[in-house]
Amino acid sequence: MNKKIYMKSYLLILILAIIVASCGSTGNGGSKTSEDDYTVEGTLSGLGNGKTIVLQNNWVDDLSLTADGSFTFATKIANAAAAAYNVTVKTQPSGQSCTVSNETGTVSSANITNVAVTCSTAEITFPEPVATEVGNSIGSAASKTIGASGGVLSSPDSSLSVSIPAGALANDTVISIQPITNMAHGGIGNGYLLTPDDTTFQQPVSLAFTYTDQDLAGTVPEALGIAFQTAEGYWQLADNVTVDTEAKTITTTTTHFSRWSFVEQFRLNPSEATVKVNDALLLQVEFCYELRGERNPKTYECPVLGFKCGPFSVSIASLILSDWSVNGIPGGNSTFGTVHADVDIGGYTAPSTKPDPNIVTVSVKVRNYLNEDSKVLLVSTITIIDEKTYTGTLKFNLKTGVSGTANVTWNMFEDMGDVRRYLQSGTIEADIDMEDCDHQHVTVPIRTSTPAQPEATLVVYTSTNQAYPKQYQFALTGDGNITLSCGSPKRVPVIVPANSIINVYSGSCYDNNSIIMASYTDENVLSEDSWSCSNYGLLSSSWEFKSQ
Repeated sequence: MNKKIYMKSYLLILILAIIVASCGSTGNGGSKTSEDDYTVEGTLSGLGNGKTIVLQNNWVDDLSLTADGSFTFATKIANAAAAAYNVTVKTQPSGQSCTVSNETGTVSSANITNVAVTCSTAEITFPEPVATEVGNSIGSAASKTIGASGGVLSSPDSSLSVSIPAGALANDTVISIQPITNMAHGGIGNGYLLTPDDTTFQQPVSLAFTYTDQDLAGTVPEALGIAFQTAEGYWQLADNVTVDTEAKTITTTTTHFSRWSFVEQFRLNPSEATVKVNDALLLQVEFCYELRGERNPKTYECPVLGFKCGPFSVSIASLILSDWSVNGIPGGNSTFGTVHADVDIGGYTAPSTKPDPNIVTVSVKVRNYLNEDSKVLLVSTITIIDEKTYTGTLKFNLKTGVSGTANVTWNMFEDMGDVRRYLQSGTIEADIDMEDCDHQHVTVPIRTSTPAQPEATLVVYTSTNQAYPKQYQFALTGDGNITLSCGSPKRVPVIVPANSIINVYSGSCYDNNSIIMASYTDENVLSEDSWSCSNYGLLSSSWEFKSQ
């Protein structure tokens, strides 16, 4: 071989070796651990003696720490494009609040070493108790004369049972349960005024409330309680409470009567919701009382008084809320949606495609900040629907002398499988020829509403609906005010709400004690050439709405 060629080849190999060797250094203070994987490391400071904190990276890879110092997650991060890390606190140490800095980023050919977790003793400050007015009577009271041998009395709605044991009363006494409007913080169902309220029983009297599955929406049996109203108007939790999840009862004992209520101490709000694909929803844990009670091992000298239900401060929430999940998956995923937790709030984002089934659960763990082992799971049920709309026109002629054309967009806000509901928007052009008024041509917006308080809507029953298969109905009204010139012999301006004179109910008609509705062949096209309903004041109408 030519000597010059040989030397050039040797120098080229040497240069490449030097370049490869130089790639072994990193720019984040760490060293390369393997050809493709890098570690996520950091330091912990401020953790109290005997306490434990649990960290997570990317909602998995639990790391339990019991002392200050450096830490390293077991699972390494691949050196790939946009390989992200996200360090969060899964479980706060009892009585402390820990925060993470430099917690997120992407791996770029180096170990991550600058994550910092700092813990401090949490300052527990609860909202001030709030007194309320007394509730008003609802219906008739249940009454019974009970004497020294004891007896049982139930409320008129059978939700409350009062059991008076033998020896609690010395003489025959008229015992009454009067249902009242429930003013208690976190109150469920009716409140109850128990009388006589000036009697002190010689033996504890048992109060047993019953609850249903619907009462547990957004909460759990462990969060239930019983409260009574003090003379000053505050609602105080009863200490000796027992929950029977099989019988679905919650029971306490007392030696005095007052206004009593069955309450939820905390809940996840909203307990259920409907969300379109790609849309977001905020969920929040609301508290009505401090986390105390019979199941709490610590004894308190002060009574537990209720306050206006709402979220705790972030410092308290960080002690008791953890593990936000979707369908049991920490942080969720692209199939069921994701939840980003800011300690006290869970921000849920629906997936880009409706899952099957399209109902998911978002959950969060709540623990008693004084008892690390006491945890309950709150769940919100979320229905995910497609971004489905109809657009089109409606022509109408009303008995009142109003006729016109509406350009409508219907946006779906609820999908229950066999029933779909849509909210309306758009404009109406109308000619108003009402008796004793001048002709008026107007353009007004269509009155809109919200999913929380839907008014006029389009309701489409699918082919699987047993009661009304392939049928639909809708209504819409004008919004704002219209100025008419009316009167005789002299015309005067009259301002009237648009929804009082432009009010169209179509696609349905109540006649001969039955409802007739419009029908469709293809759910993507809702149309009628001629529809009238004298009972609804509709002389004629026609429309075509096409799905987008």
